[in-house]
Amino acid sequence: MPLRVRLLLRDAEEAQRLAREVLLPAGFEVLPEEQGLSSSADVVVVDPEHPAALSLEDPFPAVVGYLARREDAAWRRVLALGAVGVLTRDWTVEEAREIFHRAARRLARWHEVWRSEARRWLRKQPWLYLFEQLPVGLLMLDPADEVIWANAAAARWLHCEEQEGRWRCAPFSVEVQACLTQARRQSPAEGEAVLPESGQMLSLVAVAGEQHNGVLLFLQDVTTLKVMEAQRVQLIQNLSLQLRSPLTAVLGYAELLEHVGPLNEAQQQFVQRIGQSVRTMVDALEKLLEITRIESGVDTAWEVVPLAVLLRYTIEAMRPRAEDRGVRFEVRLLESLPAVQGPPARLRYGFDHLVGDAIRYTPEGGTVTLEAEVAEQQAIVRVKDTGVGIPQESLPHIFKKFYRAPNVATRFPGSGLGLSLVRSVVDQVGGRIWVESQEGQGTTFTVVLPVAAPGQGD
Repeated sequence: MPLRVRLLLRDAEEAQRLAREVLLPAGFEVLPEEQGLSSSADVVVVDPEHPAALSLEDPFPAVVGYLARREDAAWRRVLALGAVGVLTRDWTVEEAREIFHRAARRLARWHEVWRSEARRWLRKQPWLYLFEQLPVGLLMLDPADEVIWANAAAARWLHCEEQEGRWRCAPFSVEVQACLTQARRQSPAEGEAVLPESGQMLSLVAVAGEQHNGVLLFLQDVTTLKVMEAQRVQLIQNLSLQLRSPLTAVLGYAELLEHVGPLNEAQQQFVQRIGQSVRTMVDALEKLLEITRIESGVDTAWEVVPLAVLLRYTIEAMRPRAEDRGVRFEVRLLESLPAVQGPPARLRYGFDHLVGDAIRYTPEGGTVTLEAEVAEQQAIVRVKDTGVGIPQESLPHIFKKFYRAPNVATRFPGSGLGLSLVRSVVDQVGGRIWVESQEGQGTTFTVVLPVAAPGQGD
């Protein structure tokens, strides 16, 4: 694994030159400065006058000083950080290479000391025996990603064994290594891996310690859970297919009854209720199936789509419905809306459902407002209405499957799955959704979606 270097230099050109001429050719990984002083840095090149230099209170294992001016105070500051060497503005490539090789050697010695102390500490812990017996895997790695301890489950799954006080493991799979690397950059990190010899599916969680510390990797066998999840999805799909056909037939016959002979008023009401109930059941089956697909990771194609296009479809589809109900439909969109990424059909369904529900639960003469704006690389969409509102005690449950607020459950037909599906769609694309409401005064749903990065999806 390449050593990770963070450059804390005020002179951006000097930082680029150092990376281009010395670090990258030597195999070092240069970390972005904006990540801050995280645990991912092995070596820090620091200008003592850089604002972040004040954060280096605890000496790093390997610090390289950089002095734009030869001043005694700056020298003292660099020496106090335990620098292995100092670069000045007139540094040469050979000089810089020697200093970074020296930093690598110091880091290797520091890792060995850390590893030895960690093993000595572990042997004294009485709870280590309990961890050995856990059915989940636990793996401890030092700052150089060398294993210092593994319990029985982790050793079995990752082919590790202890020889003469040192742990030896087979090369980690791409999935395991990616999880460890991600944890060093942003902890905790999650992932999944499949053991090729047995087909077992493992869930991975890697947690990095504080500066210069190692990583703790948790492994859990989720094969049974994955199989059960696949069976659940298959069962719901089969039920949906098997129920859809007879329900469609019932709906068809109910519609035919109105044409095969005269019906009295009571009979017409019964036929209409049959049709309405069947449509509700079919709608519930479709939504339940879609929720199951999302939760199980069965994806439709993702695309980068302009948010304005998605909302325009919703506006065109919902405006006639608002006019039919005598509801004023106001639209307040930012002139230039960004693109978002996700399954377009599901995203459009989410906006259609929120606006459709707002119109549905708003009495004649009321107002439904659709707003969209951008803030901090996030697209924010709000759907407001002046309708019946949601009781306070119902707000924590409003996104649950099959839940319907008591003030609408008997007045408006529905399955209670629409908002659950909207929540699943928003979660799937990495967004957030919440609701604010007071009964009798109206409701506001807010959806926050991450903006697609420039060039994403090209």
